[in-house]
Amino acid sequence: MKLSEKQRKVLQDAKIGGGKIFQTAVSTSKGGKHSLTTLASLVKHGLLERAPVGVVWTLTDAGHAAAHVDSQRKDNATR
Repeated sequence: MKLSEKQRKVLQDAKIGGGKIFQTAVSTSKGGKHSLTTLASLVKHGLLERAPVGVVWTLTDAGHAAAHVDSQRKDNATR
């Protein structure tokens, strides 16, 4: 799967945050957070899991791998 810039940012933020993103619909509407559409697309592709309460989004193993591969591609493109 080729990641969009928004999806890439979500995976990077989750990786930096210990594999988790804490976000509610209210925090999304106030700006500065990721769109629920972007988060949902990553869940659909198996790169994130959403906790039942809906405020914790966790990287899956596939999400960790995608973030790693994507960062390597980006590094190679800048060389």
